[in-house]
Amino acid sequence: MKENVEEAQEKQKQQHDKRGIRKPKFEIGEKVLLYEAWREKQWSGKLQNKWKGPYLIHEEFGNGAYKLKELDGRILKTPQNGEWLKKFYDRRGFTPKIVIKGKEVFDKTRVRFD
Repeated sequence: MKENVEEAQEKQKQQHDKRGIRKPKFEIGEKVLLYEAWREKQWSGKLQNKWKGPYLIHEEFGNGAYKLKELDGRILKTPQNGEWLKKFYDRRGFTPKIVIKGKEVFDKTRVRFD
């Protein structure tokens, strides 16, 4: 019985070690978003975005923590865990399908210029 338990535990450990822990790696100057975990517990903010930013990576620490910098150059005091960061993707070249101008709504896909 004891051998079966030890064998099962060893098998579970091997499966766990195979998956590994994903440690995100960010470069200095890269744009990232910061996850605000406190919003998970706040009922009134359930429809608010839980990701704040973008921020720039200012400094990297060896333990997976990063010091962030705002786009205007101000540096945040406390380092942030890399697990709470995700890469920010700019939306350059994005054009909305619907443009609101005053009180009229124009759908760009249906406008004809004859």
